[in-house]
Amino acid sequence: MIAPKEKKTDTKPEFGIPIVWGKRGAGKTLFALNSPYTPVHIIDVENSSADYETHMDRLIERKYFTDKFTRVFTPQWTDFLAEMGHISKAPTGTYGTIVIDTIGQVTEWVKTDEFAKNAAIADKMSQVVWGKVRDRLRNMLLMLAKIAPMVILLAHEREFNRVYSPRCNPGVLELTSISVRLQRDPNKQIPDGLITYARLPFWPPRIPEITLSKMLTFIEKPAEWDKLTPEQLQPEELALGGIPPESADDE
Repeated sequence: MIAPKEKKTDTKPEFGIPIVWGKRGAGKTLFALNSPYTPVHIIDVENSSADYETHMDRLIERKYFTDKFTRVFTPQWTDFLAEMGHISKAPTGTYGTIVIDTIGQVTEWVKTDEFAKNAAIADKMSQVVWGKVRDRLRNMLLMLAKIAPMVILLAHEREFNRVYSPRCNPGVLELTSISVRLQRDPNKQIPDGLITYARLPFWPPRIPEITLSKMLTFIEKPAEWDKLTPEQLQPEELALGGIPPESADDE
């Protein structure tokens, strides 16, 4: 059961765009659905929120989340562009939270499109094209931030050389204000959040049973870094982005 949340539809968010990432089943979509900035609208590029939409009333009844949400499935680049066009014309107040699920696929589409458009210079001036990719992503996120008080980016987890990170273009990370890695105990409904990056110093390294509403409480009462509780600490391996302790002996 998700704890009650204070709705904040008409208030300004206390921080910028978060990117929330983790393994399949970590709880990324439920995290977004429980945003206190309502109504929530999901742009689903992988159909991962379809079951939540199908069973929406039952899930609300069982308090997995508290409010109805809207959803558009955009499996192709043209579908996504059409939805961006629709959102850009929406009146103020239409959305409280806009979720992109997942931002990794969107960044791949943008990269493919820009390199195709700039094929003549892509080989010799690839950095120029990458700059265009970043600018396009920046403009997209700025547009969404003007339309909705809260924008949440969801991403899968990527592992490279046994270091974990969100699976998306690195340029996206420069445009976000906080990065949250979700880890869910299979015996618990709500995942814990590992803060892997934050512009503001308010959050502890780890937030047990994390929700966006719980994150907001640290704006009013920041974590006391010299008095962190054991449950607010990350294992050193995770704090460095390394391998989970339970996986250390898998080889």
